[in-house]
Amino acid sequence: KNTSARRPSLPGHTMVFFFSTSDGLTVYMGRDKFENEELIKHMWPEDVWFHVDDLSSAHVYLRLPLGKGIDDIPETALAECCQLVKANSIEGSKRSSVRIVYTPWQNLKKVDRHDVGTVTFHKMSKCKYVKNVSKDREMLRRINKTKEEPTIDLAKAKARRDEEERLRLKAEHKAAAKERARTEKEEREAAKREADDRAYKSLFKDHDRGAAAAAASSRGKRGGAAAAAAADDDFFGDEDAPAAAAAGDDSDDEEAAAAALAGLM
Repeated sequence: KNTSARRPSLPGHTMVFFFSTSDGLTVYMGRDKFENEELIKHMWPEDVWFHVDDLSSAHVYLRLPLGKGIDDIPETALAECCQLVKANSIEGSKRSSVRIVYTPWQNLKKVDRHDVGTVTFHKMSKCKYVKNVSKDREMLRRINKTKEEPTIDLAKAKARRDEEERLRLKAEHKAAAKERARTEKEEREAAKREADDRAYKSLFKDHDRGAAAAAASSRGKRGGAAAAAAADDDFFGDEDAPAAAAAGDDSDDEEAAAAALAGLM
C-alpha cells in the first residue's frame, strides 16, 4: 500500500499529533506531507514552525500564547521541539547531530511549483537556527508520553480563532475609545475649571483695581477740599486784617474824644 498518497479520511479533517511541552505549551505535528500541507494552510499567527535544516523531516509547530513571539520561546520548549523534528526525520534521526531551523508560521512561503508539504521563506532574516542538536532520549521520552492523535478540522479551528480574535480586537477598540472619551472629557473639564479660575481671579483683580481707584479718587477729593479751605482762609484773612486795624484806630479816637470832653466839663 502506498501510504504516501494517503489523504485524511474525512473531508476537511486532518490527523495531527498533539504534544505538550514541559512549559505547558501545545505542539502540533503532521503525520505525513499531506497533513503538513494542511498545517501550512491553517496554522495560526502565534505558531512557530520547526524543521531539520536541509533535510526532510516532520513539520512541527509550537503554539505560543497570544502576544508572544519567536524570541519568547522558553528554552525547554525550544529543545523539545528540536528533539521532535530530529527524531521524525529519516536522515536526521541517523545523524549524531543536525541543525534545526525555526521561523514564524507567517514567514512560510508556498509556491505552486513546490511539492506537497514543501515550503520556502518570505524572509531568510526571520529564520533562526539551533546548531548541533543531538538526540536526548530522556527529553524525547518525556514529550512522547504527552502525544495525542485527534482528528481536527484545521480550517474551522482557524476560523474560530480568527473570529475570537476579531471580537477581542473589537472589544479592545471599544474599551480604548471609551477610555479616550473619558480622558478627553476630563481634560475638557479641567480646562474649563482652569478657565473659570482665571476668570474668577481676573474679576477680583478688576474689583480690587476699581476699589483702589475709588479710594484714590476719594482721597483726592478730600485733599482738594482741604486745600481750597486753606486758600479761602488765606484769602479772607488778608482782607479782615486791615479792617480790624481800622476798627482799632477808630476806637482809640473815640476814647480820646471822650477824655477831652470830660476835661471841659
